Amino acid sequence: MKKILTILALVVSLLICSLPSIVMAETPLLVDIKNMIADADGWSILNEGNTTFKDGILINDKKGDATELFGYTKEKYTDAIFDFDIKMDFKNETRWNGFLVRAQNPLNMPWTENNNYLIVITQSQIELQRFGFKHNFLAVTPTPFKNGEKVNIRYGAVNEEKGVHLFIAINGKTIIDVYDTEDAAIREGGYFGVFNNGSVLEFYPSSRVGEKDTPAVNTTSISTNGMLGDAINIDYAYSDIHGTTEGETEYAWYRTLANIDHYGKSMAFTDEARDKYLEKIEGANGRTYTITSEDVGFYIKCGIKAKSKETGLSGKEVLTDSVYIDTVENMLGNGLFFVKGSRFVICNGEKKELNQNEIPFSRYGKLYVPAKFSAEAFGFSASTSTDEVAFSKNGEEVKISVGSSLINENGIMFIALDKLTELSTINTKYDATYSVGMVNELCAHLNSVEYRELLRNIRTEIVE
Repeated sequence: MKKILTILALVVSLLICSLPSIVMAETPLLVDIKNMIADADGWSILNEGNTTFKDGILINDKKGDATELFGYTKEKYTDAIFDFDIKMDFKNETRWNGFLVRAQNPLNMPWTENNNYLIVITQSQIELQRFGFKHNFLAVTPTPFKNGEKVNIRYGAVNEEKGVHLFIAINGKTIIDVYDTEDAAIREGGYFGVFNNGSVLEFYPSSRVGEKDTPAVNTTSISTNGMLGDAINIDYAYSDIHGTTEGETEYAWYRTLANIDHYGKSMAFTDEARDKYLEKIEGANGRTYTITSEDVGFYIKCGIKAKSKETGLSGKEVLTDSVYIDTVENMLGNGLFFVKGSRFVICNGEKKELNQNEIPFSRYGKLYVPAKFSAEAFGFSASTSTDEVAFSKNGEEVKISVGSSLINENGIMFIALDKLTELSTINTKYDATYSVGMVNELCAHLNSVEYRELLRNIRTEIVE
């Protein structure tokens, strides 16, 4: 009886092992294209005369305006990452190449009756898209190599419980690592395909057999209550197709120096763009960050650089979305903040609107603000005449006469801001500054150096 049970257990075990799994193996299949290049008969090619197989190299030279399509159709792949070297000689800047995985028919255009994941490589950027039942633009990043340069590419898709894990590495550096979690995600196997839109393509066997790629982070999030002294927290998922564990991941924190926060979500940051639009916060290198007065009125984001414990390799920096440290919320307490050229002021943490004739302006090198409104904002009485303004409170009165400190404009008396701060009976903090919204409107008229200078000045004035 024991013998029969043992045989049954062995049969059941073998059956279970033979069932397909939707969970990614610790190390997914790396397919070196070497064997595929050696099997010329395994390829389907739209224009046979443009493709040659010689000395272990596949060369496709698209001629004329017709698009070239070809793919390895001898075998369908599901959980696999393709590993190959390639050289792309683009004939002009408008041309691009595409590489498909899980393609149902590589001889059809990627976007016509052909479920597939497609990476588009141009001279400036690399895109990852899904075509089929529902198109989705999954990721974009700058192209990290030059036209005509021979590079190693690893690109593939692996089914996991939470979605299809898509991975792209260039010369061992993971540049895209994302999950397709939608219902339209392509889970079934398909062919490896190529779309040549105007280049001389040369495929070589992988130069990195046995070498590992850098780890990555994905599914990032950032959150905070947004008040001075509060912490900003991040969360993310560590990812490595080689199954390593997370080591000492590195963190950096940034302030945005322009109203370009949407670039951090939908566009790739090049090194040049980071230098222009992001200001690194010196000394901030922990997994959490504490909000200071320097951050008020700005967006804060975190850069995360994953590091593998086993290999010691560090991935490229991935930026989280941003959190805005709101100006109004952090001006709670007594305070009156004027906005030059705007009808809006912030009074004790509340946004208020002036009438059209009370808008603050500059003259004689000073900022002039509406006298009566300023007084009444803090419970003072104010009476004005043609030559003076009288401020009174609790039986005390201070008079300011017409001069360089007092200007009558359209029947409204304006007082120089610095004069208000001299009133001994007014011990409330007054500040003059641009609002963040006003600054963003000025962005188009300033170069990056002027913009940085303006925001530095604002930050020192807006909060003590």
